[in-house]
Amino acid sequence: LECLDGARMLSWTQRSVLRTIGAMQSWLGSRRALALAFVLPLLVAARSVTSGFVTDDQGFRAVLHWNVRPAWDLFDFQSGDRAVNTEMVRIGRLAWWAAPDLKVHFLRPLTGELFAFDDAVFGDAAAGYHVHSLLWFALLLAGVAALYRVLLPPAAATLGVAVFGLAAAHAEAIAWLSARHILVGGAGAAWALALYARGGKRRWLGLLPLAIGLLGSESALGAVPLWCGLAIARNPSWRARLRECAPALALGVAYLLIYVALGCGTRGGDAYHDPLGDPLGFLALAVTRVPILAGDAAVAIPCELAFVVPLAAVAIAGALAALFVALAARATRPHVPGLGWLVAGGLLALLPGVAGYPTGRVLLVPDLAFAALI
Repeated sequence: LECLDGARMLSWTQRSVLRTIGAMQSWLGSRRALALAFVLPLLVAARSVTSGFVTDDQGFRAVLHWNVRPAWDLFDFQSGDRAVNTEMVRIGRLAWWAAPDLKVHFLRPLTGELFAFDDAVFGDAAAGYHVHSLLWFALLLAGVAALYRVLLPPAAATLGVAVFGLAAAHAEAIAWLSARHILVGGAGAAWALALYARGGKRRWLGLLPLAIGLLGSESALGAVPLWCGLAIARNPSWRARLRECAPALALGVAYLLIYVALGCGTRGGDAYHDPLGDPLGFLALAVTRVPILAGDAAVAIPCELAFVVPLAAVAIAGALAALFVALAARATRPHVPGLGWLVAGGLLALLPGVAGYPTGRVLLVPDLAFAALI
């Protein structure tokens, strides 16, 4: 374009447009624009401060006040004990058609302790709990900004932070106190990837926030394939790639072993499907739920439509949306080394979300890749 301009082959209007675009790109790449992309999602999310307690929030507070179980095990909804379930059916706490061995038990010790901290400090003032969640969202956005400034050109990094921070799919994780575990896991995942992406000997420091994220939520497991995607993109030989992937994979396997050893998992319900306990059933769900989640990540087709629209219809729409974005990326050919491998890791990061309800909140960690692509 500069050559054409020099040869006087561009009109005054064309030159003006090019100068305007150049100025916009320069401003988007500035730290001031990045700060705006960081602050704007926080201002939008701050509307959640007045949303109060909802459903499980009250149940968690009752568990803490009556010392039913320790705070670190707050997310043990149903233990799977037949005698306990029978008694809960008798008193009306469970429906009469509930499976006798119903089990819904998640390992989220850090998130449970954080909720107990809020209960001790803020009591009945739900606004304090929500401000605490906003702090985790801010920490998450800071990690996203640090990651994108390494992976993407400056202007794209700014837009990526805005796309991630303003995604409607993340609203539930921000506004629902009981879903804060996803913010905790997501913040750990974002900072783990940001530290690893910087390279050098300090890249292994990323294992620490990844471990913290796993203490908060199983959603942080999605960071493992993203880590591997970065490792594959940055190393030419498969031996080096395996060496770089090994620590994150080992940490993920260790988490799963502890998860099983502590008796966590799900059984006997249609809401959650344990991939370890029922791998075939999990794969059957993935056939429809992965495209549904991909459609939300690609063009914001709400996952929640699956509750009111036939699953096949939402899955087909999601698959077409993902294909559209893939073709758009191919047509524009973004010059970002390794972006394709990161997105491949994002697709694998969708799998933990398949185990639960098809809701947008499970996209928070996979969107670390998809927002970069958008």
